[in-house]
Parts: sequence; structure tokens; C-alpha cells
Amino acid sequence: MLNSILIQFKYPDIEVQQVFFTFNKIFEPIIGLKENDKIGLIDDIISDDTSFKVFIKLSQIKWNLYLDKSSYTQSLSRWWHQQNREDIFKKLNIMFEVYINYIKYVKVQILYNKFIDLDPKIKDFNMKLVLGLNNLKLTYKSDKKIKDIIISIIKQIFI
Repeated sequence: MLNSILIQFKYPDIEVQQVFFTFNKIFEPIIGLKENDKIGLIDDIISDDTSFKVFIKLSQIKWNLYLDKSSYTQSLSRWWHQQNREDIFKKLNIMFEVYINYIKYVKVQILYNKFIDLDPKIKDFNMKLVLGLNNLKLTYKSDKKIKDIIISIIKQIFI
């Protein structure tokens, strides 16, 4: 059913490709994560300046991620900048929901021989994301709630 709905929506190739590069930029800090590193968020607005961005609801992403490298002052810095892990992971989940909408659209289009060139790029990118998320999971190994959120995100990536 979802496939039949998604196939009805056609968007210019360039818009779909550009959004992939937008997601690369958005999630770049996750790819660089090592154990004990964390992510932080800075408020930002991503505009829905194309019909495809509106379709996948890109404007729901209202933050930029940054890599918070492990250091002796990390916890003090996170406290000072009000980087609460529950808030961060709630927002991270929203970001990945939008990314999953994008993946679903592209996968359906691939079934109909569109965006075939994006398939290996998305798979490679997803593998890098999962590696970073697994490192994040190790960072929060004692926090079951956060670990469960990370595991849920990883499962969604491989829909």
C-alpha cells in the first residue's frame, strides 16, 4: 500500500540528490563518533525550499549536530550549554524519522528504476551511520533508555 502511494509522487532527480547530500552534512558528526564521544545540538532551521523537502518534512529538523569529543571537561561543558541527553535523543529521533522518510521514498523509486545510482551511496552512508551510532551506544552503555533509542534508530535505518 505504502509503495503504491509513494510511487505516485515524482520529484526532480536533482532535488532528491541534493537532499541526500543535505543528510550527509546533517549526520556528519555521527560518522566521526568514537567511544565516549557524544553529540550535541545547536538550534538551526533547514528550509523547505523545494517540493520534495516539503514532502519528506525536512523542516522538522531544527538543529545541527556537532561532535562533542571525549575530554575531562566534557560533562561541565555539556551542563553549561544545557546539552541534556534526553532532549538530544528526542530530537535525534525526529531527525532520523525524516531521514527514514527519505529512504522509504528512494527505495520505492529504485523498484521502478529511478535513483539507482543513489542506492549504493545510501547503503554506504547507512553503514557509516550505524558504526557511529554503535560507538554512541557504547558511550551510553549504562543508560538503558538511551541505548534503546539508539537501537531503535539503527533498526529503522535498515528498513
